[in-house]
Amino acid sequence: MGNYWWIIFFLALPLYLVHGKEESESLDSLLYGFVNTTLSNHRTGRLYKVVLPSNFSAVEVSVVRLRSSTLWAKGADFSYYNIPRRSVPIPYVKRIALVYDNLGNLSTRYFRVPTGYNFAAPVIGFHAYNATNVSSLGVKKLRFSDTGYPISINFSSILMGSYCPNLTYSCVKFNANWSVSQWTNMTKTKLCFAEDSGYFSVIIPYPITVKKKNDGIWLWWWVIAGAAGLGVLGFLFVVMLLFRKVKKRRVKKMEKEAEKCVALDRFHIGRSVMPSASMIRTQPIIENDLVP
Repeated sequence: MGNYWWIIFFLALPLYLVHGKEESESLDSLLYGFVNTTLSNHRTGRLYKVVLPSNFSAVEVSVVRLRSSTLWAKGADFSYYNIPRRSVPIPYVKRIALVYDNLGNLSTRYFRVPTGYNFAAPVIGFHAYNATNVSSLGVKKLRFSDTGYPISINFSSILMGSYCPNLTYSCVKFNANWSVSQWTNMTKTKLCFAEDSGYFSVIIPYPITVKKKNDGIWLWWWVIAGAAGLGVLGFLFVVMLLFRKVKKRRVKKMEKEAEKCVALDRFHIGRSVMPSASMIRTQPIIENDLVP
């Protein structure tokens, strides 16, 4: 029976991937149609919010039309994206339309993250289209030339929950099958980087495991204990020096006091110095005159 399950799995896998690709393409087609209906009254260089049906109320879509020469000279800084200067659409067109979208709580419907991870931000995307025709967009998506500088994506305003510096935040890009195709670390300034357009998000490990700081605390305790030990040793060394100095002063004082008295002769016995009297200070007195 186990072999049959493997056969069913491999037969169903292509259908699963095709279904995912169709869902992703249908999403692009829906957003593309909504944007196309609002282009006629748009002015070049201004970002316009696209009005969506009620069933897409959680989704935000905006569009801006630009001249390719302006993109080359100044770049484009709209929505969450910053496209660097010297960028050129491929294939080249005179005017382009940049479509930005934020899928909000519909992110989990169209896109999946690897096992053990969860979304830390909604899926956001941007695509470029030919906008030479004022009333409608070109059908094919445009790419951007390599300028040597990446496209930056700012997630600081759309991260879910409070930012935790002890967590690992990963930037991901999704492919046409709504699965992760690129994986990098988010910077401390909550920026991600990309080489081209697409759909992007930030994911974190789930369940959340916060990195413990016990190692750092123990390290500080060792540093403090070591410093305290060195301080005690230094104090004892100073006390010992002072004790020796006081002792030497006392010895010198005693020697000076001894020098004030009558000096006695000295003689050496080995390494010892012994006092000796060279004369009798008090003469003997005969108590009677009888001489034996």
